[in-house]
Amino acid sequence: MAPADAPPSSTAAAPSSTAPAGSMRRMLDIINETSAQSGVTCEVKKKCPDGSYVPAEDADLKTADFDARMSKVVAMVKDMPRTRRLAFGEEMRRAGNDAHAAGDHGDAVQMYAQAMAGLDQTGSEEMKADARKRIALPVLTNMAASFLELKRPVQALACCDEPA
Repeated sequence: MAPADAPPSSTAAAPSSTAPAGSMRRMLDIINETSAQSGVTCEVKKKCPDGSYVPAEDADLKTADFDARMSKVVAMVKDMPRTRRLAFGEEMRRAGNDAHAAGDHGDAVQMYAQAMAGLDQTGSEEMKADARKRIALPVLTNMAASFLELKRPVQALACCDEPA
C-alpha cells in the first residue's frame, strides 16, 4: 500500500461519468474526479443578463453541447454539393423519425435540427420549393411533435410558425 502522501498512481481508474464522450458534462466530471484527491473542484458558471454569474445547470451544459454540434454540422454541410446536402437532410430526418418512434424525443429534436442544416435554399424557385417540401415541412412538423412529447409547447408552436 502506498503512503498517504504518495502522488496519485497513473493507473487510477478511469472516471465513471456516464455523460457522452466530448460533452461539457463529461469533461467537467473527468476534471472533478481526477482532481478529487487534491480537494480541487471545478464549476462552470454562466453569465446572467445583469452581469452576475450563477452555476450552470445540466440544461446549460446540454445547450452548449448542442450548439457546438450544430456549428460542426453547419460547417460540414456548407461546402457539400446541393444533392449531397439534400441527402444529408433526408438522412437526418429519417434518424429523427427513428428516435421519435423509439421515444427518444430529445434526440429526435437534435436530428431534426441537423436535417434543417441540410436544407439548401440555393437554385431556382422550383428547387427551393422542392427542398422545402421534401425536408423543411416534414422536419418542422415532426420536430413540433417531438417538442410536444417533451412538454415544450412554446417550441412546438415556433416550429409550426417557421416559414418553410
